[in-house]
Amino acid sequence: ATMAASLCIAFLVLAVTLTSRGTWGLSAPRGARSSGNVCSAISRRMALARISGGWTILGLPAIADELGGSPLTPVLALRDHLADAAKASRVGDFSACKQALDRVPKSEKGFKALFDASAESKSYMTQFKDQNAFLIYYTGGFDGPGRAKLGTREDVDPQLERQSAQYGARNDAWAATDDARANLDFVLQTGPEEKEAVDDLATSIATARDAVNSYLATFPNGAITDAGSSR
Repeated sequence: ATMAASLCIAFLVLAVTLTSRGTWGLSAPRGARSSGNVCSAISRRMALARISGGWTILGLPAIADELGGSPLTPVLALRDHLADAAKASRVGDFSACKQALDRVPKSEKGFKALFDASAESKSYMTQFKDQNAFLIYYTGGFDGPGRAKLGTREDVDPQLERQSAQYGARNDAWAATDDARANLDFVLQTGPEEKEAVDDLATSIATARDAVNSYLATFPNGAITDAGSSR
């Protein structure tokens, strides 16, 4: 009886949803998807504008001065600073290493904002699933007559795959950069004679650089070239 009541409630919610949308399909009409893409582009531009405006509370002014016309430009600048830090670390110039890392945002929010300005936004379908998980579960993913079930689409959503890869690389880059700062502070306090600490510093910087390169690898080569030429 409880299951029957739950199913009745679920179908009532489905009926209200379909009626309010004026369609028997839960997917957005073509125009709505286009609007979502436009909004995503606008939000990315707004994020870039906030960065270029120099929000010092996020620790962004160092890289903000280097921004060009592409949202990827600050990520390329960050990669260069990590390369400078790695080079300085290899030759034992830890003062120069610190100067290079100081040009990278110190706060997690500011660091990730550099990536989010160019990252893939959530697709309409992913947002819909997140907001309607209960309804999708109790209707078995029903999306209207003749439509594929919602539960079968996520595995073949290239936008979601790019977004997951980009967010993962961004998070790895932040974690490794944060580790690099901690390792550098230890080296500056104890001296370069602490070889294990020096090795840990080099490893964390290399990990951060690899993560940034993994993020950039999710974009077409043309986008990277355009971002580099706009600097």
